[in-house]
Amino acid sequence: MSLKRKKMKRTIGIIFLIIALTFQSCNSGNQPVEKSRIKTMLIKSNGEVSVLPDEAMIIIHLECVNKNIKIAKECLIDKSEKLNKSVLDFGIKQEDILTTSINQSKEYRWINNSSVFVGYKSSMTTQLTIRDLKILEELYTDLLLNENISVGNLSYSHSNMDSLNNVAYQKALENANNIADQLLLKMNETEKEIIRIGNMNLPSVQNNSAYKYESEDNFEIKELGADKSMIRINSGTMYANKTLIVEYSIY
Repeated sequence: MSLKRKKMKRTIGIIFLIIALTFQSCNSGNQPVEKSRIKTMLIKSNGEVSVLPDEAMIIIHLECVNKNIKIAKECLIDKSEKLNKSVLDFGIKQEDILTTSINQSKEYRWINNSSVFVGYKSSMTTQLTIRDLKILEELYTDLLLNENISVGNLSYSHSNMDSLNNVAYQKALENANNIADQLLLKMNETEKEIIRIGNMNLPSVQNNSAYKYESEDNFEIKELGADKSMIRINSGTMYANKTLIVEYSIY
């Protein structure tokens, strides 16, 4: 074979190699273009469920002050035993009586521009869970009339919050689908498919999932007799509010 023919074959081989590389480069360059043609839609929607509460919590504070620390302790024990017996008589179970803190400290008062030691203070905080709201008015009134205790916060909850939250999520998804269908009509598209769903942040979208409790509490005295009255308590409405972020592909 002549030198001229060898050079010609080598040149043809190089040309084919260049064409092959060019074709491969074009194919790889087309992939992002195909991906960019995928249409997506990101929707954030809320679902809310309202329900009447069926449980209540009351915070009770006991304290005794005495210059004799032993007497202060014994006083607190006596008060706590009387409180325990009183609430048990209302049908509250022992496991629904929760002691959240016990403290002992020195008590001072500012008298004549100086700090004066008053005595040793023994104190205890207890949380009561009331699972039968029918007894709440009478129990709350009884606690207020007890001079040995201070009644703190009254709050409400529901015994089946997990199920309420699940229903709220289902409503949020239903709302997202309805919004997506309306947008499809505006965009002259017909089909959608969920590709991502969650209750946490997706790119460029902030989550606003929350629990909400709108209290309509009001306290009204209604007379029961000449020597006793009862506090009337309205519990209001609880809301489970959940947010979902849903991403759709549309085509």
